Amino acid sequence: MTVLLQYLSDNAWLAYIACAAGIVYYMRRALRARQVRSRAMFTVERESESRRVTQAWVMTVIVALVGVAVFATATFVIPALDSAASPLVAPTRASGVDQPTVTREGGSTPAATLSTVTPTPTREPVPTTAPPATSGPTEEPQGGPTGDVNVQFGDFALLLRYELPSIDVTTTQSVELTLTWEALEGVSPKNYMVFTHLFAESGELLGQHDSEPGGGNQPMMLWTVGEVIIDAHSIRFQNPSYVGPAYFIVGLYDAEAGRALTETGADNVVLPVTIDVVAE
Repeated sequence: MTVLLQYLSDNAWLAYIACAAGIVYYMRRALRARQVRSRAMFTVERESESRRVTQAWVMTVIVALVGVAVFATATFVIPALDSAASPLVAPTRASGVDQPTVTREGGSTPAATLSTVTPTPTREPVPTTAPPATSGPTEEPQGGPTGDVNVQFGDFALLLRYELPSIDVTTTQSVELTLTWEALEGVSPKNYMVFTHLFAESGELLGQHDSEPGGGNQPMMLWTVGEVIIDAHSIRFQNPSYVGPAYFIVGLYDAEAGRALTETGADNVVLPVTIDVVAE
């Protein structure tokens, strides 16, 4: 540990350079995202770029704090540790015979703790009777609507199917829509965002959720051929007083490239399902 801290103290300038580069990098990302947001035509695109601006500024602050932490560690913490550790060097050589006695006393205590650990597992098997109770609720989502879509976007993505937990929902609940994608042979030119919009029959936008596939954990440009991606979206209602049927529109878009087109030239897909928004 002392060697590691000494190395950090001797090479702190490397950390300063890395932090400075990180601050410049994330500041440029924030400024670029803000420029893109100012040119965005869609609300969804502006919200997406706003999140990117916020993320970039947060990362800038984090990198700056890391630099401050490195400076404080190299300037104050390491010298204090060195001064506190140096008096201990002489006594350890003189009392080297006494130290083994301490370790032997410590060795006897684990034996006592081991004896106390063994009885506790005998009590834990009792909850093993509980899993049958959890098997009941897991069957409920099976009653929700599912369906095939099989719509291809470009030569890189195929929307296989959708899944919903229930056909009936209230405006106080979030609509949990799960999409299943398959990666095709082509490579996506952009890390497209998946947009899921919920509309009333009158055309009113009831709610929406936009994110990169897999909650942002599976960027589209990194997909491999044949990979199946589970993509969950939680849509909240914007109009709490709405009651009636509603349908979903799904598609892909990028702030710079716009929307990706399907094989038929459309820029979105209407899912073949209608849900009922009921009064609470």
